[in-house]
Order: sequence, then structure tokens, then C-alpha cells
Amino acid sequence: SLGFIAMNDWDWAGAERELRLASRNGPTAPAENNYGLLLAYRGRFAEADRRMASALALDPLNAVTIVYAGSVRYWEGRFPQAIAIFQQVLERFPNQLNPQLMLNLSRIQSGQAELALADIQKMPAKLPPIRFLEAMALARLGRRDEALRLLHRLETDYGQDQSVTRQWFALAWASLGDHAQTVKWLQRSADLREFQILNLAVNPAFAEMRNDPPFRALIRR
Repeated sequence: SLGFIAMNDWDWAGAERELRLASRNGPTAPAENNYGLLLAYRGRFAEADRRMASALALDPLNAVTIVYAGSVRYWEGRFPQAIAIFQQVLERFPNQLNPQLMLNLSRIQSGQAELALADIQKMPAKLPPIRFLEAMALARLGRRDEALRLLHRLETDYGQDQSVTRQWFALAWASLGDHAQTVKWLQRSADLREFQILNLAVNPAFAEMRNDPPFRALIRR
């Protein structure tokens, strides 16, 4: 728990120290899982893969652990593997939202936006993350005007609603290639200390921005 708190406080060295201590008497699934996340956020994917494999070996039926293992593949850019993992989760737990979101996010990033959009349109439209995914898929399919109209509606409806993660706005703007808007929403996410901001440096949705000075300044922060 101390490691997880330190990670959320951007204390990377403190988080790694605590997570190492958590496994000093033998690995546990929660410690390995959180350590794997920390390593992935830092771009240390080979080490993250080993920790996630250990967590899965210790707790192979835990949906959260499996989703995080798939998320590491997504952040690493190994989209076919990520998609396969999320599909496996949904075979066991078909009503869980997070694997559905990550599955279609992986599809969008891997050039399967049309397949993602077809799946998204079957999901409950009232859920904000699904609408953001729809905007992303539309943008990737070249339907920019539709994506912009939808995104502007989402900003009106949820721009002040902190229960909707700010990173969803950033992801949608990134899919449209608007780097300034993307950074604006990522800065708001950082201001709120959202858990999702931790994947900033490795999220493939922001890959085209990694050399932009404002984005690099945010990573340094």
C-alpha cells in the first residue's frame, strides 16, 4: 500500500523501495502487480513483463491482474497481444467495462478503428468513456467533423465533471492530432493527480508528441 501511495505521489524511487520490501518474504500477487505497473510507467518493459507474469502465476483468475497485464502490452505497443488478453478476460467476464474499453482502445491504436467503432456502438452510449472512444474511432477513420462535434458535446457535458477522467479528453484530442488541446487536458489531469496520468510517458496515444517541448515539460513535472 505504501508503494502504491508513493507511486501516485510521483515518488518513483520511494514506490520501488516499498514494492521491493513488499515481496521480501516471497512474492504476492498485489505487490507483483503494482511493481509491474510502476516498471511499465518508467518504460522498463522487460522487467514489467516478468512481474506481471509472476502476478498472473500467483492469481491467474483475477480479472484486475489480467487487465493490467494487457495494459502493459498496450503501453509497450504490442497491440495484438494486448487485444488477445482483453478478449480472454471478456470471455470470462463479459460485462466488465475496463477490458472492453482497453480492447477497443488497443484496436484504435493498432489501425482497427472500424472494428472498434462497430463494437463501441453496441455498448451503452450513456457511459462517457464509450463516447470518448467513439470520438477517437471516428477521428482515426477520417471522420473528423463528426469526431469534433461529439468531442465538443462531451466537453460541454463533462468538462467540469471530475468523475470523468481528464485523460479521456486528452486521448480524444490526440487522436485528432491537436497537440495543444491534448497537453491542456493532460495538465489538468496532472493537477488533479489522476491515477491515469502515471502512464503519460509510455501511452502510445501520445507517441507523436514525445518530442514536443510542452509535452516533455509535463513528463519532467
